[in-house]
Amino acid sequence: MGLEDVEFVMDIEKEFDIEIPDTAMQHVRTVGEFHDEVAKFLREQRPDLSERPGFEHHLWSRISTIAADNGYNITPAQVSRDSRFVEDLGYG
Repeated sequence: MGLEDVEFVMDIEKEFDIEIPDTAMQHVRTVGEFHDEVAKFLREQRPDLSERPGFEHHLWSRISTIAADNGYNITPAQVSRDSRFVEDLGYG
């Protein structure tokens, strides 16, 4: 994991008050895969959030915004489920 990856995971952990084990992110290459992992941890650790109406939309909005903020010269609207952290977002 590069510095951008670590910062991104830490930002998401702080945003949602969850803990994401390092081993859970080893296979993640795209923002969509990351979203799915975070949703899983939110369902386990924060059912109060994951059961709210609009949960998936809010989660995607926050993940795409934070991913864009940590990437290079992209906007949240340019982040898709298929966006790759290294090749598309410039993470190291």
